[in-house]
Amino acid sequence: MTVAEKVKFIEECDRNPSESKVSIAARLNVPVSTLKTILSKKDDILQAAQNTGVASLKRKRDQEGRFLELDKAILTWFQQKRAARIPISGPLLQTKAREFALKLGVEDFQASNGWLQKFKNRHGITGKCISGESGSVDTASTEHWKTTTLPNLLKGYAPRDVFNADETGLFYHLLPSRTLAEKSDTCHGGKQSKDRLTVLVLVNADGSNKFPLLVIGKHAKPRCFKNVRSLPTKYDSSKNAWMTQAIFQKQLHALDAKMGGEGRKILLFIDGCPAHPVDNSGLRNIEVVFLPANCTSVLQPCDLGIIECLKSNYRKAMMHRLISSMDLNNKTPEKLTVLRAMYLIAAAWDKVQPHVISACFRKAGFVFDQLGGEEEDAEPEVIVEPPPFWEKVSDGLPFEDFVNVDKNLSTSAFLSDEEIAAEVRVQEDDSQSENEEGDDGASRVPTFQEAESALEVLRLYLQAKDVSEDVLGHFSVLENAVFDSYVRRLQQGTLDSFFKTN
Repeated sequence: MTVAEKVKFIEECDRNPSESKVSIAARLNVPVSTLKTILSKKDDILQAAQNTGVASLKRKRDQEGRFLELDKAILTWFQQKRAARIPISGPLLQTKAREFALKLGVEDFQASNGWLQKFKNRHGITGKCISGESGSVDTASTEHWKTTTLPNLLKGYAPRDVFNADETGLFYHLLPSRTLAEKSDTCHGGKQSKDRLTVLVLVNADGSNKFPLLVIGKHAKPRCFKNVRSLPTKYDSSKNAWMTQAIFQKQLHALDAKMGGEGRKILLFIDGCPAHPVDNSGLRNIEVVFLPANCTSVLQPCDLGIIECLKSNYRKAMMHRLISSMDLNNKTPEKLTVLRAMYLIAAAWDKVQPHVISACFRKAGFVFDQLGGEEEDAEPEVIVEPPPFWEKVSDGLPFEDFVNVDKNLSTSAFLSDEEIAAEVRVQEDDSQSENEEGDDGASRVPTFQEAESALEVLRLYLQAKDVSEDVLGHFSVLENAVFDSYVRRLQQGTLDSFFKTN
């Protein structure tokens, strides 16, 4: 079977989780043992499907080639040039392959015509692309996009099936005292780059699908992740904590598989940053649309208040942490770890309300037939209000400046040949390399008795405060999760041996 056929079977099972595998296999006309084998290799198959291009999905075997690092380097270089609308010929690609072979110390490599053809087949590169397809330039005005181009694109799509994805940089432990110093720093690999993260926001037009945020850091295994089995957001890494084409494609194809499992076809709007690949022909359930160049500040919903609302919530939480630490210890709190920042980011994203998201889409010109005229005219309800104690810690700095200090932070860039070569090399384990978290980044795993005691303290605190029933309901979920983890640990031994020992 081809990769595309296997993906189709996986999507069919995802769409019908309650149906038996025997029934699904009969309907698809495949042996049930074959279907179960495909499902057992689901992650590997979806990973293989991430190669862009229709040709890659038609392959029956997942072949990576003899020189894996060299293959990745050449593909990264090729994708960057295509993103910049630069035509690439076959001989030029072969010449570049020889250069990368020297940089990576690859011996016995000949960039023959046979290698070129196999490389193109592996990655779905068509003859049209390789010979120099000219990129179209959108010269239409912003108003023409809103009144003519965009309405035609939206035809046939409900608001829940129209998405926008955008990256933003984040100085994740920046305090107000450092804001003025960092405001003009675009962080192009500068001194402060180790103190930043990149966050990918993905959301639909009515706010009903706020996908978990993707956080990109500098290290694959930050020290603070030790003993941690689940994360509050998705996480990936790159040398500069930037978005890369490889990371973006991974997210794009995961979204494509998820939409296929739900039986949905969606429209995804993105900007033309270097990390966003031009060729997305391998996607089955997503139609990708690039926003007009140099117009994203007025046409991209995430730039019109969604990201600002996210950062406002995050920095308010930062200030609460600062004030509580000063009240208890009369000192500035310790530097945030990446893990702790991820928890704050996830909580900040939870607070972004659907009506704010839908209003930002409307401001960007996304008007749907299902909406009434009165709602279409509403302005985004993005109000950046400072916390009540802001004047005591701000030294006169406007809270809005604090929220938007990293608004123009670089989130991607075209890599040099040397940077590409360094990016694809097999890296040492991060535990053996320099880590931004320091030696105290890893935390000890509390015992069950300590967790139980902390729950009781939290219960007493909530009972003494005027909290809603919803909050108490969430506490019950947390309590059940702690006890369930304890029972699972007992079952790994046996309950009988536990009671006999006691």
